[in-house]
Amino acid sequence: MKKLNQLTVLFRKILVTSFVISTLLTSCKKEQGDNVEDVSHQKNDEVYGMLLKKGISPAMIQDLDGYYLVENDLLI
Repeated sequence: MKKLNQLTVLFRKILVTSFVISTLLTSCKKEQGDNVEDVSHQKNDEVYGMLLKKGISPAMIQDLDGYYLVENDLLI
């Protein structure tokens, strides 16, 4: 009987710990998603500026949802 109580207590501790950890991980993922979008937009602006500095005409750069098609040849 004593052994059964110890197992029950151990199981409860494991269950509570896993619940807390999963809650923390889930809440952190939501916040990271917002930051990733800001960084990708900033990166895209830097890439676009770099392409213009290299002498590529804006008419030859197509924006394809996070990538640039340059001169219908290079996907950056």
